[in-house]
Amino acid sequence: MSTSHQRILSAILGGSPGLLALQSKLLVYEVVNPQFSQFLGKSPAEVIGKTDAELFSEAESKLSAKEANSVLKSGMPRAVEQQLTGKDGPHWFDISRSPILDDNGDPAGILLTGYDITEFKTREVAVREVEARTAAVQQEIQSLQARVQAAERERDAAAARVQELEGLAAQQAEAARQLVEAQETARQLDASLSSARAAQDTAQARCAELEQELGAAREEAQRSSQASMTLEQEVHTLRKRQTEAAAFAEKLAQALRH
Repeated sequence: MSTSHQRILSAILGGSPGLLALQSKLLVYEVVNPQFSQFLGKSPAEVIGKTDAELFSEAESKLSAKEANSVLKSGMPRAVEQQLTGKDGPHWFDISRSPILDDNGDPAGILLTGYDITEFKTREVAVREVEARTAAVQQEIQSLQARVQAAERERDAAAARVQELEGLAAQQAEAARQLVEAQETARQLDASLSSARAAQDTAQARCAELEQELGAAREEAQRSSQASMTLEQEVHTLRKRQTEAAAFAEKLAQALRH
């Protein structure tokens, strides 16, 4: 490209608010607008004649070369959001690369335009961060809701268990009351049994006494019977003697009368 053509093109490119540059087929910068050189903190003369590898970092220059070679190979324009590092640090650009065709229609170079979208990307990153934080908060809310539901289920289960334990406690209290009543009944039965045993012992002792008295009475009756028999014998003997005496007296009286 002639010097006059470069000056004319430079004047045209100077009116653009974004980055504008022409690269040769070898990806050497032939023309850059002031915004391009100012972004790098260099003069146009320090940029022209250099490649991306000489102006940007290795990662940035490799991506630029890949995009540019794709345009040269396909003959079709390409657009990409790309990060480039200048004097003020890294910036994001919406870069378009279009092929410059020669008289035969073959790509002879590349027209590069780039518009700074750093603020947009910063906002986009901020939006993504907010969305990520929002998603995290929503996830935390869901987790808290799940924990609340689990806690409510545990509370309901605990309440049911408390009711069950209260029922068991009531049953235990009733069983304790019945046990106390049974113990009192048993105590009363023990007392009654003791009284019955004492009465039985007294009755047995009285029976023994009565048996003794009965034995004594029987012995006394036997002795009385024997005494009665002896008395009857004595009465019989006396009557016999009386009869004999009366007979004797009769005989004596008869004898006396004769």
